[in-house]
Amino acid sequence: MGSVAFSCRSLGESCEWALVAPTEAEVLARAAEHLKCAHHVPDLSGELRTRLTAAIRPT
Repeated sequence: MGSVAFSCRSLGESCEWALVAPTEAEVLARAAEHLKCAHHVPDLSGELRTRLTAAIRPT
């Protein structure tokens, strides 16, 4: 089983934060925490969740 990757830049942010995780669920959880702390996004829902999910790439 491969891992997956995500970067904040893939959402159009000028942020260097990125991660590689074993599952999409872990990426979503960790990205939600980053967006909350660094970008003051209170929750990951609706269009943002859709955009984030689409930006996750296999490694």
